Amino acid sequence: MFQRTRYQFGWLRRKPRRRGPDVWVWVHRSKGSTGKSKENAVIVGNVAQYPTEAEAWRATEGLRLAINTAQNTDAVNFSAVIDRYLREKLPRRHSSASKYRSWLTHHVQPKWGSILIQNVKPLLVEEWLSGLNLAPKSKGHIRSIMHILFNWAMKWELIDLDKMNPMKLVRVEGSSKHLRQPRTLTVKEFRLLLERLEEPIHTMCIVAACLGLRASEVAGLQWGDFDWGNRQIHIQRGFVIGHVDEVKTTNSNRSLPVHHALATLLLEYKKETAPDAKDTDWLFPHAGDA
Repeated sequence: MFQRTRYQFGWLRRKPRRRGPDVWVWVHRSKGSTGKSKENAVIVGNVAQYPTEAEAWRATEGLRLAINTAQNTDAVNFSAVIDRYLREKLPRRHSSASKYRSWLTHHVQPKWGSILIQNVKPLLVEEWLSGLNLAPKSKGHIRSIMHILFNWAMKWELIDLDKMNPMKLVRVEGSSKHLRQPRTLTVKEFRLLLERLEEPIHTMCIVAACLGLRASEVAGLQWGDFDWGNRQIHIQRGFVIGHVDEVKTTNSNRSLPVHHALATLLLEYKKETAPDAKDTDWLFPHAGDA
């Protein structure tokens, strides 16, 4: 009679090192080419990262998931999905990855990490989200990342592929609405604002207003992005939380016309602030410090 392979938990060892803190080593068994069982050891991290054995065990969830994907997964906690997603599937954009990591680490993992996957129910998630002291839009983001996690759980065969993603049933009231409607400044108000701004914020605001750029795109501008002859600029990067990043969307990577008045202002700004600037130099080199 066919018998499914049991989910393999393995075991932990604390291993001293000649230099630095001790490390936690996760050990599991597998069959070698001869059919005999052999031990495999993976360093989980050191005791500074995971002071207790319980914390080290939680850190092995993703590793266990990777070797048990095609096996019996009845006893897999939701943290296994979270850990593997954090290790392998975070978005490439630093800003997006940073937000996802924050939502998972501070909200999803503490609440649902120790719960079996099949016990993470839509109604329970909806009630939990409604009780969080967060803006509706933030709650919507958390629901979305949990939806992504369940999609990956299906791909990793932790839940049946023919089942509907349970997070589709979760509703977050007001998540698609702004708490406050954005206010558009009049020309007079914008001029009054500029009078009170110092450089480089003064010029950054003019660039943002004239070209319709995000703050990250303004901070990511380099002098080589400008084609002065054709009066165009190519938007191709952002600068977020101290990191050079891709632009937010595919459509953001584009060329825009530059009015002659803006071109004149920027060339004058360059003459005053960075006359010897190279193409790879930033327009606003200290923007990331603000």
